[in-house]
Amino acid sequence: MNKFIITLFLFYFSSAYTQWNQLTTGTTADLRSLFFLNPNTGYSCGASGTVIKTTNGGINWSSLNSGLTDNLNSIYFLTPQTGYACGNAGKIIYTSNGGLNWIAAQSSVTDNLFSIHGNFCTGSNGNLLVTTNGGINWQVSAGGFLSTYYGITSLSASTAAACGVNTIFQPLIARTTNGGINWSYSSFYLNGNEGNLRDIIYLNASSMLAVSNVWDGTGGISFSSNSGVNWSTQLFSLPLNSIDMAGSFGFSAGLQGYVLKTTDQGISWQQSQTGLTANFRCADIIDSLNAYICGDGGVIIKTTNGGITFIQPISNNTPEKFSLSQNYPNPFNPSTTIRFSIPLLRGVSGEAGRGMFTLLKIYDILGNEIETLVNQSIAPGTYSVEWNAANYPSGVYFYTLSSGDFRQTYKMVLIK
Repeated sequence: MNKFIITLFLFYFSSAYTQWNQLTTGTTADLRSLFFLNPNTGYSCGASGTVIKTTNGGINWSSLNSGLTDNLNSIYFLTPQTGYACGNAGKIIYTSNGGLNWIAAQSSVTDNLFSIHGNFCTGSNGNLLVTTNGGINWQVSAGGFLSTYYGITSLSASTAAACGVNTIFQPLIARTTNGGINWSYSSFYLNGNEGNLRDIIYLNASSMLAVSNVWDGTGGISFSSNSGVNWSTQLFSLPLNSIDMAGSFGFSAGLQGYVLKTTDQGISWQQSQTGLTANFRCADIIDSLNAYICGDGGVIIKTTNGGITFIQPISNNTPEKFSLSQNYPNPFNPSTTIRFSIPLLRGVSGEAGRGMFTLLKIYDILGNEIETLVNQSIAPGTYSVEWNAANYPSGVYFYTLSSGDFRQTYKMVLIK
């Protein structure tokens, strides 16, 4: 094996085969929210007034004194120095020095506050709050209803949308285009199901995505193309709590370590394996490669390669041909391992082989694509990848490997 191939193997082994790494946060408090200013500097907040900060991309976290013992549910920064967080019992705190000191703001309410973004804050009892002075004071823009708003997003100081649930358990949307002076409301069902919306985000001025906990124990991702008036919904295996996007790339995070990934602005979603069972509460994306997710028990995970599936190299020998093996064990419950080989290919002038763009996808019995395990360039070698089907029902599934001109499919059986 020449130096080029050795270098290629080392590059892939060191940088292309991790997906989500769990960070050491120094806390076991349930973390409810994340906000990163850039790839290095970020904040998280959670139970019992917990606020932590990193300045080196999550390698180290320092504890900040929030001055509170109430749960903090959301954190947001307007600038590198100015930020605020909201929590239970109507508590809002703000900082003007990058989190070094936090000061209690005036919120005018005692209800739990769940989300803060831009100049807007939302919570229980139908509360929609607005600030006009950088978070020092907050005024009630609308409130006094039995509805609850769990999420809010803003395009500007004048345009925002909140999401939650109304008094008859329908997903509820509130929208303003004049800084909270007036709000318009709409409600809908999640493909006929009751449930509550947990988070919402703008894709552009008219298109939006919202995620939900459905009352039957599943999760929903809803899309609107007319600024939140009408919605269509896709349902998934587990409840979803958070969504974040960077262009066409995005993640949605939910209960039991469940994470979904999109690369087409939310048209389609595939599960991204995290290897954890913690309940996730918030996702924050830096770009198409770098993202963070936080959750219960002080958990924060990070990806630097877009959340691709972990691919384990199992041989240093260079295969002579493509191959895909039958998964083992088969039948299985709930995990199984798939092994495949990518050969050394030579160009017309005999140069050393290159990495091959490779897809490994899972399909259900009806031929619907349900997960993408591999979607990247793969160096020559033999590999294994694990599929955890804990969130899928018993039945027959298929997996297909596509690389260059090679394509092969096998059947496997999940028995629970």
